[in-house]
Amino acid sequence: MYLTVSLRLRAATPWADAGHEVAWFQHRVRDAQPPPVSLTHPPLAFQDLDVATTKTELRVSGNNFTFIFDKSRGYLTRWSAGNTNLLEPDPATGAAIIPSFWRPPTDNDNPHSLPYWHRFGVDALTSQLRSARITNPSDHPHHAAEITFTTFLTPPILDWGYLATTAYTIAPTGRLSVSFRLRPAGAYPPKHVPRVGLNLRLPRRLDQVAWFGLGPGESYPDKRAAQRVGVWRAGSAAEMHTPYEVPQEGGNRMGTRWVSVREPGGAGSGIRATSADAAAGWSGNCDARFSFKVGRYSDAAVQAARHPCDLVEEDATLLRLDARVAGVGTAACGPGVRDDLLVPVEEMEFGFCLEAVGV
Repeated sequence: MYLTVSLRLRAATPWADAGHEVAWFQHRVRDAQPPPVSLTHPPLAFQDLDVATTKTELRVSGNNFTFIFDKSRGYLTRWSAGNTNLLEPDPATGAAIIPSFWRPPTDNDNPHSLPYWHRFGVDALTSQLRSARITNPSDHPHHAAEITFTTFLTPPILDWGYLATTAYTIAPTGRLSVSFRLRPAGAYPPKHVPRVGLNLRLPRRLDQVAWFGLGPGESYPDKRAAQRVGVWRAGSAAEMHTPYEVPQEGGNRMGTRWVSVREPGGAGSGIRATSADAAAGWSGNCDARFSFKVGRYSDAAVQAARHPCDLVEEDATLLRLDARVAGVGTAACGPGVRDDLLVPVEEMEFGFCLEAVGV
């Protein structure tokens, strides 16, 4: 629970209208502890999940939902609920959800961080499937299906990568929990990477964004003091874009408890994401939450553009969920990012829970 004090002009002045906010202050009064809420409607009676496999595909189906995995590559490729697609494959990778450590560079990254990241091929990681394991619902304590893939995420030629263990747990209600365990191996970067998280591809019709966290503008570890905690909404993914004169990284939101992306309208279908910790319990610590970004432009489109008019939209809604994201610093004209606000290359675990809404 937060107390927010806002100081506004009582009357109009030559430089601002009446009601213009001059200053604000926010104080956390106490930690909220709401009861756990299921966002999907459970079936009236218990229904077993159906797990079917072919040589290349794994399909998990339940009460009005289906998940499809690529067995040969270790990716989730599609998720549908209520005859509606919620996640779809990326044309470049074939994955609907994929681990990622890259983001478009900022002007501040260009002098030092960008050459360093390019030297280690952080922008060109490929995935090699090492093993796969399926736990059938009948063997799971909660009657869930669990699919675990072990992959090696590595750039071509270079002798380093992340050994990633990804566990997808599908509950009988259709809730998807994704947990990751990362272990760097080989001659990995001794300093840092831009971020650690997931890239998700949603159908373009999922366009309305709401979140509980810092807002309404963008925020980064060293660029967040101007944002306040609240429940914020954007009518479209386009509104989440930060229009820099030179296209670059932007639009990240920190301290997020949950974020939903759905069709326009009060009852539109879509998905809602929380961190694994937030799903298991509740903490008022903003730093314990996750970061997200929603937009229309791919990393490649942002990096290739020299002016805003050069940006080309994807025919999709792109969602980024991050466990860690680096600050932006001032290296274009001053010092870089403070060491404690970088993302070190180290062993780590994180996870997210995804649920269908409005279906």
